[in-house]
Amino acid sequence: MSPERVEFETLLDDMTKDTALSRNDMRVAMQQFRDALCDRLKLGYRVETPVGSFNPGVNAGVVRRDTTRIDKKRLRVNFVPDRALITEYRDGASIALEDFSGYAQPQIDYVATAAAGVHEGTFHAGALCKIRGSRLRFDLMQPDLGLFLVAQPASAEIRIRDYSRNGSRFIDFLIPPNTPPGAYRLELRTRTPAGAPRRAVFRDPIRVEAI
Repeated sequence: MSPERVEFETLLDDMTKDTALSRNDMRVAMQQFRDALCDRLKLGYRVETPVGSFNPGVNAGVVRRDTTRIDKKRLRVNFVPDRALITEYRDGASIALEDFSGYAQPQIDYVATAAAGVHEGTFHAGALCKIRGSRLRFDLMQPDLGLFLVAQPASAEIRIRDYSRNGSRFIDFLIPPNTPPGAYRLELRTRTPAGAPRRAVFRDPIRVEAI
């Protein structure tokens, strides 16, 4: 199973493929869908959609007998996925089991530019960046190891080649100046001493902009 998250902007790209709709058209349609859904839920309706049903509800708890009001913080929205959606997901999903062999996986906690020192979501091509995490060190001489930018939706990937620090807790690296603008998944690939592959994927996609 893949742990990474897909941003709404990426979904817009997927949804407008092979249609005459622009990304802005689709964004407006999704906002209209959200507003209409919320309006119906406020009125107490169960709303059926192509992805499933949305139902207004209340969190379980004790209600005092001498009150006729319920704290609105206890209101919730229940979602039941469409059966056809679940079936299609199960039929089309692929699952791969990884052998941990007693070694913990590397982990990326945050990504930032070297100057800012705090987590950022947007980076410029050619920027000096750093990641903090655990078990990050890798063999610089192995071309299949290190940091990779994987284009979203997943397709081409760009290998990071320039590093100024390669440690267990920190890695400093340079985003290639010729990196095309777009959304990427940041992925670290390492190996155990026995040669078993290990991988860490940063939880949020990062966006690269031109210099």
